[in-house]
Amino acid sequence: MRDVQSTYCYLLSEEDRCDETTWGVRLLDLADQGLHPDYTVADGGLALRAGASGRLGECSLSRDVFHGERDLGNLAFYLEHRASGCTSVRQKLEHQMERQKRHGRGNRLSKRLAVARQAELQAVALAGDIRLLADWVKEDILSLAGPGLATRRELFDFVVQELAQREKLCPHRIGPRAAGVGRPA
Repeated sequence: MRDVQSTYCYLLSEEDRCDETTWGVRLLDLADQGLHPDYTVADGGLALRAGASGRLGECSLSRDVFHGERDLGNLAFYLEHRASGCTSVRQKLEHQMERQKRHGRGNRLSKRLAVARQAELQAVALAGDIRLLADWVKEDILSLAGPGLATRRELFDFVVQELAQREKLCPHRIGPRAAGVGRPA
């Protein structure tokens, strides 16, 4: 956990468990030592949030942006590599098609090549879109410098909407990532 104003990180001790009780006890120890932050940022861990409940007084506990940025960046990276794989498959099929044409059997791979080309186009477009959205979140919406809060919220809502529209193209990856990014407070 981190105090926003001072950027002081606290509770950096090695623990055997990461549960509500451990967090609660450690936070009470820190309160006894004089730690009474007005506002703090932490990850979305349920044990941490449950342990902090009532033990930080009136302190506002907000979610960090690192994990959302990281998840979107990882999603973009995954999709870029998937698109690269689609390109490799298409290139391999084109090479095979050229060999088949030399033997008068060029039509054998026509359907597979058409499907591969379509898959590549879709994968490349999706990867580009998600990279753009991820960069936008990192560089414009959640960065320290940038537009005002109202504009950031509009941009964030737009990004979430765009992710939702593309979810059907890769639901096992996009759905969970879209839910993991916190809206600017």
